[in-house]
Amino acid sequence: MRRILAITLLCITVLLSSCATSVGHTDDTVRDSQTHTAESVTEEEIFALVDWMIFVRYNGRSYTRDFSEPAVISENQIGEMLGRVEQNPPTMVPVDYEEPDLLSFGYRIGAPFYEIKDVNPAYEIAVYDTGAGEYHRLQYTDYLPNRTQIVRCGLLADYNYPAVRLFETYDALPKDHKEQFPAYDELFFRDNVLAVMYLEEGSGSVSHSVTGVHRVGETIEINIRREIPEVGTCDMAYWAIAAAISREDWDGAAIVPVIYTHQLWSE
Repeated sequence: MRRILAITLLCITVLLSSCATSVGHTDDTVRDSQTHTAESVTEEEIFALVDWMIFVRYNGRSYTRDFSEPAVISENQIGEMLGRVEQNPPTMVPVDYEEPDLLSFGYRIGAPFYEIKDVNPAYEIAVYDTGAGEYHRLQYTDYLPNRTQIVRCGLLADYNYPAVRLFETYDALPKDHKEQFPAYDELFFRDNVLAVMYLEEGSGSVSHSVTGVHRVGETIEINIRREIPEVGTCDMAYWAIAAAISREDWDGAAIVPVIYTHQLWSE
């Protein structure tokens, strides 16, 4: 899966017509040469140098590693085999390149991938790393936090932190959330629901990020990375973390925040 287009290159060669030395070189000849050169440029493809993430493409979806949590899973969690890796991506690809199924970066051609027991393969699969001799958990890329927002809010007296609320309609959103999260409008709620998690921190210097969203049985886990700096500020802080989930993926599942704490210094 293409995550970063590092360099874009025009793979074209503009042929410059040499200066005519004869008296018979006319303006019409120059115009014909320029017209031909312009037509050649438009026919050439534009390529990009790609920085690939570790992924497997299957059934129209790209599944990637979540490096915020252990990827290795045990063999007794492995279900039915879904397929094998058939090709690895090139480094240079056209900018309109579409990844085909059974494409992978990070796993060798022939590496098998499987269902994970009690997990819908629309959300996660397992791939066998033939080099390391391990099964790795991969998550559906579009289910990762590409549609999340984090805002600082006031104390919510009615909550025991951490807490989570699920909003299924725009009308159900509190007024302050409508102002804090303007992207989640009536149109958004036609195809999505919104999970909002509330955190309390003893210092406003503690920061948060959403590192993964995936289905585990009958629940949807939202992974939150919590970073504590070596030196903090002496202020209480309250945070609202909003994560968009498609209605198809949600399907009535319970929302469970999973918080991982990281100290930004070594002891």
